[in-house]
Amino acid sequence: MADIFTADDFVGLLRDHPDVHRAHTKLWLSDTAVLERVLHAASFGFADLSRSEIEDKLKVYVQNDSFPAAQQQLDARRVLIIAGAPGVGKTTLAEKLAWTYAGDGWELHPIDSVDSGLKALPGGRKVLLFDDFLGEIELDAPPNKDSKLTKLIRAVAKNPDRRFILTTRSYVLEAARQRSEHLSDPALDLVRYVLDVGVYTRRVWAHILYNHLNAGGLPSPLIEALVSDTRLPMIIDHPNYSPRIIAWMTDPLQLGEVAAAAYVDTFLALLQNPGRMWRTAYRTRIGPHCRHLLIAVYFSFGRNVAIPVLRRGFAALHPKLCAKYGLSHGPQDFEAALKILEGGFLTITNGRVTFLNPSVRDFLKGELEDPALLGACAEASTSAAWAAEVWNQARGAKLAPDELTSLASQLAPAAQLLATRRTLVLSNGAIQEADISIGARLELLVAWWTQCNRPEFTAALQALAEAPPGGFRDVDADAMLDLIVQIRAGDLEGLPQGIDDALEAGLAQAFAYMNADELCRVAESLAESSGYLGPAAQDALTDAIRGEFANLDEVMKDIGGDEDALEDHRAALCELGRIAKLPDLTVDRAMRAIDERISNLEDYPTSHGGTPAARGLQGEPFSNDDLRSLFASLTDDARASSED
Repeated sequence: MADIFTADDFVGLLRDHPDVHRAHTKLWLSDTAVLERVLHAASFGFADLSRSEIEDKLKVYVQNDSFPAAQQQLDARRVLIIAGAPGVGKTTLAEKLAWTYAGDGWELHPIDSVDSGLKALPGGRKVLLFDDFLGEIELDAPPNKDSKLTKLIRAVAKNPDRRFILTTRSYVLEAARQRSEHLSDPALDLVRYVLDVGVYTRRVWAHILYNHLNAGGLPSPLIEALVSDTRLPMIIDHPNYSPRIIAWMTDPLQLGEVAAAAYVDTFLALLQNPGRMWRTAYRTRIGPHCRHLLIAVYFSFGRNVAIPVLRRGFAALHPKLCAKYGLSHGPQDFEAALKILEGGFLTITNGRVTFLNPSVRDFLKGELEDPALLGACAEASTSAAWAAEVWNQARGAKLAPDELTSLASQLAPAAQLLATRRTLVLSNGAIQEADISIGARLELLVAWWTQCNRPEFTAALQALAEAPPGGFRDVDADAMLDLIVQIRAGDLEGLPQGIDDALEAGLAQAFAYMNADELCRVAESLAESSGYLGPAAQDALTDAIRGEFANLDEVMKDIGGDEDALEDHRAALCELGRIAKLPDLTVDRAMRAIDERISNLEDYPTSHGGTPAARGLQGEPFSNDDLRSLFASLTDDARASSED
């Protein structure tokens, strides 16, 4: 984006809006170095924001009691999960917390995966931000795949120089806890890190609406109609009231041609049925090319899809849907749709596209339940991840058995993608995830083959077992073990012979990628499945364990000065030595090396005091008279403006 503004511009904005960040404004205005850090975090840590975008955020923000409560909990426990209903301001609260820490000298790390969070742990004082951390991709993963998240949470909770802010919708968090053995582990006690937000005082709700109306842009006749209507308190007190709906209903671009006489009725109707917020715009205000692009984003790999990848998905899907529904299409449809949807449905940052907020994805999930539409999406698969998302969507839509069988058949051409697409690529000098893991592909192919016995699926299974593109990795081990056990237990009769043997041989590759903690976890699974496995798996595990001891110096170098991480590694090696029955001399030598490293650690600077204090609006009574008095100034200003 253009028009990136300077620190002087930011000072001006803060002075123009003295009620914003009241507890922090004085600090930011008086310390240029602090201001520069906050500005850097705001402009580059989350998105390339323009002056107008940050000014819009400042104009409508209302300080409330969630901020000091969140700050207090984050300082005390170092991990904070901000949970709440869609649209109540979870991301906004998380951003304000993160920016405040940046103003106090902390290094900011927005992350979009657990792996990127683990990589960011070494170094000085850091605050990690993981927005919507339990999105659909993570929730659909097998339960044991979130063990890295618990590892990251524990690592941060032990370190006084780390803070971890996560956001999620309450119902997604509860569903994840119910199906995940790790997130429900009493030892982790996930609930102690959760802060439910969105229960604000009536005064705060009123000020949120007031600030959005006062920010400008809404025609004065609509403001007058709202303020003069006796149903204004019904809007403030509505159980579905949320900042997201308020932003929508005060944005002229979203309202279209709503007349003043119908404005309050439209407002209350949306509160009564919030799904209409996206439904009306999706069905009536954007063209088919825009709808097809949103579907392509929905089925694309990851939360933030690179524009070239999205273009390929759109190019495969758009002509197919146009042909299916008798629509015309042209070569400029992709660029036109991207331009129309930016800022309304999509956000584009550093060449990557994501939904404006999770509610867009939630809405599309309900829209994309037609079997014929899903079939076309299946045939347009451009990656293993795309095919997986189509299948997950169909299962969530609870299609009839014959409809699922038909969809599985339409996914048969995608089997070749699963057998050949690499999971990792080298991009800009860094290794990045390019598609879903080999283990996830094995599980998909078995599900499709079970639903529809097509030769494409068995051929792809055999190809993956014998020569997976890029090789097996640590994340594949659980799926490989499960498939080996199912085949040898006779649960999957009809698969080509030798798949289980190839998978068992491939475990050696996966073990080579594992660290000590992961090897401990897999060792437990191997012990439980010992009756179905040959000696090759155990020999490969023993070799990997010996490698951990042999590479101890390199591992300690990577850990650096994190004493807690060194202690955890010491415990893991002790357990691995027992599992592999290594000589006592080998284990003792490793224990002494780690103990010596810990005793020689230099003093490591720790944080002092946390962040500046904040205070929210008090919860004193706020009557209808108070409400009318607050909004009266809006109509007075509107009349004065029209007279001028």
